[in-house]
Amino acid sequence: MSKPRAEVINAFVAAVVRVLRASLHEEGRLAALQLTRALDPAPSIAVTIELTGGLRGPVTWVFSPDMARHIANKLLMQEDAPQEVFADAVAELSNIVAGQATGPLVEAGYAVDIHPPVIHDANRAPLDDDTVVVTVSSPSGNVRIFFGLEAAA
Repeated sequence: MSKPRAEVINAFVAAVVRVLRASLHEEGRLAALQLTRALDPAPSIAVTIELTGGLRGPVTWVFSPDMARHIANKLLMQEDAPQEVFADAVAELSNIVAGQATGPLVEAGYAVDIHPPVIHDANRAPLDDDTVVVTVSSPSGNVRIFFGLEAAA
């Protein structure tokens, strides 16, 4: 699988930063870029959204437990949201980010469709190939974005 181009990664990183600012009132910043073959283990929460069209494959967001708690509290407008809603809250935020990234992707020549988010259970299989992962850091924690995308032929 070919690695995603810079404009694809930038579209998602910029969308994460915008959504963190709008939804959580926090500034996010690019903290790391690397290759890996494994998703972060539980208790982090992983959510995958499949793309089709000009780009195919999964984009997976992995949220630190602190970040997931903060997202759930903000989205539900509660001080102490129950842990049972953390995964649904980060899935919703991932869906918002994917939607925000589609405009810049179309402008870069990648018309895409996004599919509903899928929440991973604690038993996460290793990734099939080296995968580009970007870490975005904010005061509430980290979100890591795993790019299993390739351009459609």
